[in-house]
Amino acid sequence: MSISFDLGDEVLWWPSNLPGRLFKGYAESIADALKTRSGLGDIIEDECAIDLPAFEAFVATASDRYEKTTHPIVRSLLFAFIPTAQVLLERAGRDVPRAESDQQEAVWAAMRKEHAASMSRS
Repeated sequence: MSISFDLGDEVLWWPSNLPGRLFKGYAESIADALKTRSGLGDIIEDECAIDLPAFEAFVATASDRYEKTTHPIVRSLLFAFIPTAQVLLERAGRDVPRAESDQQEAVWAAMRKEHAASMSRS
């Protein structure tokens, strides 16, 4: 079984059940903690629609929190989520939030490349 993360008729990611449900659940937990919406719809018949403006705002909020916090656990938890979310934004034709430092920007770029290689679209 697989879940598709869709933007209209376009599949941005088609993971197997476990990574798809983990990503969706993790996104909702982060959104709840940051008091915002994730922009990810309910999983209905193995499809999850993406509200792109809401998802884009959510990823920006999570990225901003990552940049501003010094709490190592918060940074670690957000670090695990942000690159996958950034790949979805890129696939939707949107820019990813810029990091405050060139070094962090390079880290995000490397992580996006690694994640994208494992994120099937079909």
